[in-house]
This record gives sequence, structure tokens and C-alpha cells, in this order.
Amino acid sequence: MTPTAPTGTAWPERLLLQLDQWPLSTAYRVAIGASIAPIASAIAGATASAWWLLACLVVVLLSLRVGPAVARKAFPFSQAALQVWAARRKIAKRYDSYQWQKLFWIGIGLLGYTLAVDGVRTQRLVLGAVCLVAGAAGGLAWRSTTARAERGKWVARDERGLA
Repeated sequence: MTPTAPTGTAWPERLLLQLDQWPLSTAYRVAIGASIAPIASAIAGATASAWWLLACLVVVLLSLRVGPAVARKAFPFSQAALQVWAARRKIAKRYDSYQWQKLFWIGIGLLGYTLAVDGVRTQRLVLGAVCLVAGAAGGLAWRSTTARAERGKWVARDERGLA
């Protein structure tokens, strides 16, 4: 149900479009999750509080939302790429689960980094687990939505009066 990269686009543009498709989407979200703890530590020190960690997560999530919008305005992308991104934004606006599922991989990255590098740090483990659970719930809801769509029972939220 997620729009894919059109054929015939230049390789840098195709790569950017594929960042939201498996397997690249998974790899880069895990990397983003793994970067949250080091960013918090770099800003607030090695013993950054849970609030710093949460603030870093929020800033990273906001930058993932704002960064592409700025890039679309700043660089000349093909009409085909802009249409794919527009379709993805439309899906994301209609279905919260489409966005929430992304937290699963960010949680995997945060937990992986914490366990592999930092050892047991409770606040990082808790935040990673929250991302993991919220993302898993979003992923299940998204799969349910796409399954209904494939069966022909797809009704968008705004078409049911729930916008």
C-alpha cells in the first residue's frame, strides 16, 4: 500500500525514495535509534537523565519530519519523486499506525546500542522498550489496515467522519 520508487529516476533520488522501503527503511531507523543515546550523552554527559534522552528522541523524531520537508523545498526533485512522497504523506496523515510502526525499529536500535555498548541503563532500556511496544502496536494496526484494504474494505478515517 506504500507507494514505491518510480522507475527511470536518477540513482540519488531513487535511493532517497527507497529509504522508506524495506530493507533500507529498517536499517536506517535502527541506526537512528542507535544514535539517540550517544547524542544525549554528547549533549548532557555520560550520565544524561531520562529527560535528556526523551528530549533527544523528540528532537530526532521532529527532525525526521522537518528535514525531508526542507529538502523537498531546497533541492530540485523530479515530479515522480514528489508524487511518491506526497502519497506517503497522505497515508501518514490518514493513518497514525503508519507513523507509529516506525518506532519499532528505532526502539530496536536504542535497545541494541544500550545492551551492546552501555550495558544496563534503566532509563534507556525503558525508553527503548516503550518505542518497541508502541511501534509493534502501530505495526499490527497498520497490517490490519492494509489487510482490510486488500480485501476491499478500506475506508479512510476522514471518510468515516473521524478526521
